[in-house]
Amino acid sequence: MAGRPLSKLHRIVTVCLEDLRWLPREFWVNVLASATVMPRVLRAAIYRSVGIHTRTLNISPGCTFTGKGAVNIGEGTFINLDCTFDALDSITIGRDCAIAPGVMVCTSTHDVAADGSFGPAIGQPVSIGDRCWIGARAVILPGVRIADGVQIAAGAVVTKDCLAAGRYQGVPARLHEPATNPAPA
Repeated sequence: MAGRPLSKLHRIVTVCLEDLRWLPREFWVNVLASATVMPRVLRAAIYRSVGIHTRTLNISPGCTFTGKGAVNIGEGTFINLDCTFDALDSITIGRDCAIAPGVMVCTSTHDVAADGSFGPAIGQPVSIGDRCWIGARAVILPGVRIADGVQIAAGAVVTKDCLAAGRYQGVPARLHEPATNPAPA
């Protein structure tokens, strides 16, 4: 019985130490860089210093970047307020995209056993092509590929690849309006 509290204490200490390891990055990225008073050029410099590869200065305040996966953001892309990028695996956003407020891009998921229990977190990459528009509060789920020129409507939940140019909407998102004049490459 005497060994049990020690193992519980050991587990608590181990978890705290693991959390503390990520604290400096979390502070730099999700507190300092995301602050409304942070100039865009300094925000981009902080992101680059921790391995977020951005070729744009147009990342608004309040965005959250978590996980260990690579994040690549293309030139000319605009990311609006309060977006979340859960990068357990890689997130690639092409050039000249418009990401509206509150968008969530999630790469983490879990396997579910037959008994309903969850396994450890696993990552699946997300790729968003060039010249895409992602509407407010849209959710992009793990493993999704979005082709060049695709529009995702506000509030849509993208569960599968969107490979044909056009507008996708709904829960789950489906092609609603095919592109009649696809954007030039």
